[in-house]
Amino acid sequence: MLNHVLLRHMIRSLVWLVGPAALLMGLIFGWDHAFGLVVGAGIIGLSVGGLVFIVGRLLDPTEASVRKTGLTLLLVLKMTTVAALLWLSMSRWGVSGFGILFGIGVGLVAIQMGLVQGADSVEGKRAIEETEARIREEFGDSDDESR
Repeated sequence: MLNHVLLRHMIRSLVWLVGPAALLMGLIFGWDHAFGLVVGAGIIGLSVGGLVFIVGRLLDPTEASVRKTGLTLLLVLKMTTVAALLWLSMSRWGVSGFGILFGIGVGLVAIQMGLVQGADSVEGKRAIEETEARIREEFGDSDDESR
């Protein structure tokens, strides 16, 4: 549940910050660099979004061990795919490295903003409380002992 809340806020934040940043980049440095910014932000958004999803599932105690093994392999595949996309973008497709660099930076700022907003939202706090309650129940911990 928390993964979905965080991902939704992260994507919303990316859209709201990358659009104006790309417009500004295009007006100041040119539209090829603006395209690079969008590509860089998209790559880092996919990377961190995949990380949030996969790690959230890995930390879920209800997931089977076999499934966690598959998720670990998926994590390695994700990292390899991100590296391949960066390499292909700059060396084969001619996307501006300057734009990609700025896109990764803007994307990381947007992702951080989205994750903080998601965790601080009403639905995020509710998801955190549900997760804490499930963990307390699983370990037989009472509220008095854990605080």
